[in-house]
Amino acid sequence: QRLSVTAQVSPFRDFNIDINLDKSYSKQYSELYKDTSIHDNVGLTRLNPYNMGSFSISYISYQTMFNKFDPNVISETFKQFEANRVIMSGRLKELNPYAAGSTPDAAGYYEGYGRYAQDVVIPSFLAAYGKKDPHTIPLFKNSNPNITSNPFNGLIPRPNWSVTYNGLSKLGGLERIFTNVIIRHGYHSTLSMNSFNSALLYQDPFRVSYPYFRDTLTGNFIPYFLVPNLTIQEAFDPLIEVDMTFSNQMSIRGEFRKMRQLSLSLLDYQLAENRSSEVTFGFNYRKKALPHL
Repeated sequence: QRLSVTAQVSPFRDFNIDINLDKSYSKQYSELYKDTSIHDNVGLTRLNPYNMGSFSISYISYQTMFNKFDPNVISETFKQFEANRVIMSGRLKELNPYAAGSTPDAAGYYEGYGRYAQDVVIPSFLAAYGKKDPHTIPLFKNSNPNITSNPFNGLIPRPNWSVTYNGLSKLGGLERIFTNVIIRHGYHSTLSMNSFNSALLYQDPFRVSYPYFRDTLTGNFIPYFLVPNLTIQEAFDPLIEVDMTFSNQMSIRGEFRKMRQLSLSLLDYQLAENRSSEVTFGFNYRKKALPHL
């Protein structure tokens, strides 16, 4: 499944907004046909159904990008992420019929939905770093009725944008100073799962679209799909850029970019956050009629 939408909006002359929205979802299904009968005539049996795929959408999560950040201190956003997990555990417990009757532990987590359960961690992460309400953020589906079904369709692609204005030099009085002035701004973000695969231990005996089987080591419910990692890559590219060309052929360009990458691993339960800021300044001067050598 691929979706790509682009549009250009021009509210007034020389002011253009380019909007793009993207989604990519792929899934492969396989199963083994085998004749397991020896004495009877049962025929072929369908065994080991298995799904795998990837998912990517344009996203928006800049709401926490400008929060105060100190690499030597646990950020407030990460603390919110931790707090969201308790809320999500209780929310999932109420929705899953197989968790009925379970009681919270000393930390507030319910049986089957501990602090490291995938269905708890991923929505809590998206709610914290997207500054959304953990009580209402969409949850992943634990069912696969057909090959085209997307369990992550609660994640809706969001529009990204690029803004350009080049009409400043045409305003009254400025045309004598500038021959061209361009102001740019843009934001692009991607939420992606490089891979996901169905869990062979998933069980839903009453077909209520929630997991029944719990991992004997962690005590957490085994979801239908296992997501080993989740990544958010976002950038203001640029946050602001001004490119000015003066009437005397001198050019000045200044640009400020800000980028962030969040990588959540569900294999070793680590969250890596990389940030960078980039400032660029350029100067150019061209002189006509220089003497020949």
